[in-house]
Amino acid sequence: MSDASSTSGTAYANLDWTQYIRYRPSYPPSLRKLIYRYHARHVPEDYTASASSTLWDSLLDVGSGIGISSMPFIGDFQSVHLLDPSPLNHEKAQTFLAEHVSDNNLKTKLEFTVGKAEEYASTRSVATDSGASLAICAATAHFIDPDMLIRAMYKLIRPGGRMAIYSYWLPVFPDLNPTFSVEFAKAVTKAMRLCIRDEATRNLFVDAATRLCAGTTVMDGIAVPEDLFGGVQRIQINPQAAVSLDTFREDPPVPCMPLESQVCQHEEQLVYVDGKDPEAEGWTMSVDLDFLHGMLRTILPAGIQLSEEQHEALYGDLDRAFASECSSGSARAMWGLDIILATKRG
Repeated sequence: MSDASSTSGTAYANLDWTQYIRYRPSYPPSLRKLIYRYHARHVPEDYTASASSTLWDSLLDVGSGIGISSMPFIGDFQSVHLLDPSPLNHEKAQTFLAEHVSDNNLKTKLEFTVGKAEEYASTRSVATDSGASLAICAATAHFIDPDMLIRAMYKLIRPGGRMAIYSYWLPVFPDLNPTFSVEFAKAVTKAMRLCIRDEATRNLFVDAATRLCAGTTVMDGIAVPEDLFGGVQRIQINPQAAVSLDTFREDPPVPCMPLESQVCQHEEQLVYVDGKDPEAEGWTMSVDLDFLHGMLRTILPAGIQLSEEQHEALYGDLDRAFASECSSGSARAMWGLDIILATKRG
């Protein structure tokens, strides 16, 4: 549960991270392997940076929250820098990641900065042998102006360094009637509408919906300028899960004018599917009704008390559909993941 506001600078200002970890999919090893394979194999044709500038030693996590997205990488880097606008997230991250480093006897240096990427980037000057060797932005890109995000990451990555922007969206349920996937997507939209309490939150969701509704994936609204980055890959994991995004586009939480797709012909586009490609492993799991309710609660505003009418409006149709479709009490849920990988020119 979280509050979004103009003062917090983030949609996850005071999220219940215990709930978030429990009721959201975790990042599987296949994601880390995919990013590392790109790092190992891909070099742009005009690559001129020195070998010392691309050492795999420093990670920057933009919009990091408490550092969940850094966890798969933390043991591989000499330093990990978390950048997030929320002071509360900053405070929780210091405990969350420090415990992980200590428990696993890691030598990783942890750094924390409270701020927005574009503001922090304006104060930094990245030389050839400084800056991040890998910068990631996980599950928050749709809450950030895409042009400012890309240019900020460009400034904060060393020449020849890698950029990885990725986000999952809502699950689909391949073993159930397709209408159940639609029903869950509708419940998520209802939960989002309960978050809109003032002009600031409305504007936040308008901007996010505008970006999410561009093209065919949640990353298509992000342009990657060819003069800044080379070797751009756009990767779609489990494209069959896009039905949940289609449902969102048909009835977003607020009216919006979608951005045009920013996908370019010169960018490499790859697709991987669960059960067929190892790159898609780990994005399918068994869930029960408690998990689905919990996922909805991670969207709702912090501390909200639903009236009986609101509770029925949010959960009623979903509960009845689950009872009808899932006599066993559980169902297989499949998430899609959309990824942009690129290398800073230099």
